[in-house]
Amino acid sequence: MDLIVGGGRFGLKVAEYLNSKGRDFLVLDPNDECEVAKKFRAKVIKAEAKDLEKFIKEFDPEWVFPTAPIHVAAE
Repeated sequence: MDLIVGGGRFGLKVAEYLNSKGRDFLVLDPNDECEVAKKFRAKVIKAEAKDLEKFIKEFDPEWVFPTAPIHVAAE
């Protein structure tokens, strides 16, 4: 399972790629009606990037895709 941080335009590109490869993913976005949620039946967790560490520990994703319009590591 992979984690996409940000479900907007770039998160949607990642989701399309992961979907084409048959990979499971979830999305971390403050808007649970983000672009990825509109197109896919992906699990969208309504949260901020500052909560990323918590979700990495909880879900143990294989890959993390930081697509949010912020510096994810600094948050």
